[in-house]
Amino acid sequence: MLADNETLTILNVPCAIRLLEKDVTVTELKTHYRNRYWVDARSGAVIKTE
Repeated sequence: MLADNETLTILNVPCAIRLLEKDVTVTELKTHYRNRYWVDARSGAVIKTE
């Protein structure tokens, strides 16, 4: 399990959703989880978790 303060790097994904310009922490991530990727509900950023 990832630590709450761990910083995750945002990927540049093919079907680009609007991405944040900086890394986010796990505590900033919200509800959606699909196929090893988190989607930050606030920004729409796609973040790989492994």
